[in-house]
Amino acid sequence: MTLFSRRQKIGAPLGSCQRATLACVAIFAAFSLGGCASLIAGPEPEAPPPIFQKPTLPVFDAADNITAGVKLPGVYRVTSVLSGELMMIQGVTTTMSGTVESKQYGVPETVRLAGIVAPAPGQPGWQSAVAKVNQWLAGKENLTVETDAKFPIDLDNHRMVQIYFPPGPAPKPGTVAPTPTGALWNLNRMLIHTGYAVVDLFGATSIDIQKWLNDEEFAKTFVDPKKPTIEVLDPMTGQKVTKPNIQPLGLWKLGIVIPQRGTLATVQGTTATGIMTSPTTSTRKPGVIGSKTPAKTRATPTTQSSTRTKTRSTSTKTETTARAL
Repeated sequence: MTLFSRRQKIGAPLGSCQRATLACVAIFAAFSLGGCASLIAGPEPEAPPPIFQKPTLPVFDAADNITAGVKLPGVYRVTSVLSGELMMIQGVTTTMSGTVESKQYGVPETVRLAGIVAPAPGQPGWQSAVAKVNQWLAGKENLTVETDAKFPIDLDNHRMVQIYFPPGPAPKPGTVAPTPTGALWNLNRMLIHTGYAVVDLFGATSIDIQKWLNDEEFAKTFVDPKKPTIEVLDPMTGQKVTKPNIQPLGLWKLGIVIPQRGTLATVQGTTATGIMTSPTTSTRKPGVIGSKTPAKTRATPTTQSSTRTKTRSTSTKTETTARAL
């Protein structure tokens, strides 16, 4: 059977059967050509896998992560640096009589920097950490001091603090240093950032120290900006490869690893991790900074009184029994 009948004249209208046959032929031809085209061109290429970028440490900002504590009134100076985390401070009050400057100093108090661990006296790196603190704070009598709001003292009855200092040079003698209102550096964090302390992972603190862990990693893996890469010989292949020029900072550069203090022993008023059970916050004025009465001394009379009462009660009971017999 042909598509066009011999008696069908050119230009004459097609029948319904002929139109349906032509449509089927067209559809079959389209599918055939499409299949051939796909065989000639091949399958579509697969999308390349995503390239994951190595995470980078955030850019350091000294004004970032300034944690809010309980600010002590007035300004202070450091009189003695016992270690990178233990030092003595005293309040500074400045008065002017015309052009004559007069300063009064409060009673020195031993404080501990909260959230960090630095070499103790006699440990490797102790003198280097002390020298770094003296370099930053020498001659500055306008330091801001904050106490830890939730854990104000440690197990040795030292106030747990953060110290903020202006990064510039100390003011010249004879000039009044205004209360710092501009950029301040957190001494606790800067010791970690420069490699002279590590984050205290076991001490109790309400300070947000999460970003301080980035500072610790920064000090360990610091890349020299003047020469960021170096070529070294690969011992496996014997060929030169390019690697980051890592130059650790502070004590890490000297190969000194600062150990953690670890879990602390259980004492009265604390738990095994040193968390105070009933802390009290003090905001005494600069002129009356002094040591506080230890909790153990206050608890002793109560214990003795309880013992005496129990002894007297036993004695009375014995005498009553003897009389009854």
